[in-house]
Amino acid sequence: MPEENLVSAYHNYLVEGRLRMGLTVGDPGGEGFFFVAHPVRFGEPMPVVSARLFGRDGGFILEMQRNSLVQNPDGIALLETSGGWALVDGLLQTLFSVEVRAFDNCYMTVIRGTLFDPSGRAVLQGDDEGLHILEE
Repeated sequence: MPEENLVSAYHNYLVEGRLRMGLTVGDPGGEGFFFVAHPVRFGEPMPVVSARLFGRDGGFILEMQRNSLVQNPDGIALLETSGGWALVDGLLQTLFSVEVRAFDNCYMTVIRGTLFDPSGRAVLQGDDEGLHILEE
């Protein structure tokens, strides 16, 4: 079973209404869209995301590696929130956000927003029920 389908005793992502230790969609080594919700190691306070993101029109927006913006031509900001962080554009529109929910003995991350591929197709959509995989 792939490691990302396992459940962590410490920190999980909510995907399709279920808990998962991590998630990879797309090819991180390729040129197109990818999204990686990395497994969170014990003691790390925040989830770790790597991604190459595109807009509704298919235009490149940014690339991030392990929560650091490495290519960011549009000046997208990564803003800390009370329970996580959000990627926000110059018009203060949220591209996607990460919220950590704490429970007695573990943490769960909920990701919200819609992520697009270079063709402008929605690939992932996140809401209160978790991240939904639309295209792979």
